[in-house]
Amino acid sequence: LRFADEVRAWLAERVTTTPQGARFLDGIIAKSIRPAIADYVLAKLGDGRSPGDIVVRVNQGEFEVGAAGEAADAMESDEAGETGPVADAVETGQAVDAVDAEADGASDSDQM
Repeated sequence: LRFADEVRAWLAERVTTTPQGARFLDGIIAKSIRPAIADYVLAKLGDGRSPGDIVVRVNQGEFEVGAAGEAADAMESDEAGETGPVADAVETGQAVDAVDAEADGASDSDQM
């Protein structure tokens, strides 16, 4: 598993410019990156194929997962943008709010 340079740059820029800081990463990983990786791996396994080397990219504010070299031209055709569901969640603080809500729910169930 590797992250394209634009993903690291996109995340680093937002960690330093959002009031949530590193908490932003938790929300993005939990709500966007991890599900995209899981969907990709499960789709490959469901087709009876190995997922192989996986690359995470960001395109127009949305994370994309694919095999190293697979559809690289399509994924890199647009520069990383400031729009899309991930960027919108960052702007509104929804990514961190979702993580906070999950944490609150986990702590509530732990108390029962």
